Amino acid sequence: MRVFLEVVGVLAVIQGVGAAISDSGWFVINLLPVLDGHELFAGIAVAVLGAATCLAAASQSSRNVQKKERR
Repeated sequence: MRVFLEVVGVLAVIQGVGAAISDSGWFVINLLPVLDGHELFAGIAVAVLGAATCLAAASQSSRNVQKKERR
């Protein structure tokens, strides 16, 4: 599960940064018509959510290490 969260988080950060840098959106954000005109804010939000996902994966792995040390 940790590896899956890391992969999803990194892809989301790449997607969000790419959308924030480009003027017309990027990949997924460009496919959603709801976000027309809001590509910058959507890109920033996706990048932040991706970073939070990466942090959650790191937190999960540190919990597993702590549980193993207690045994």
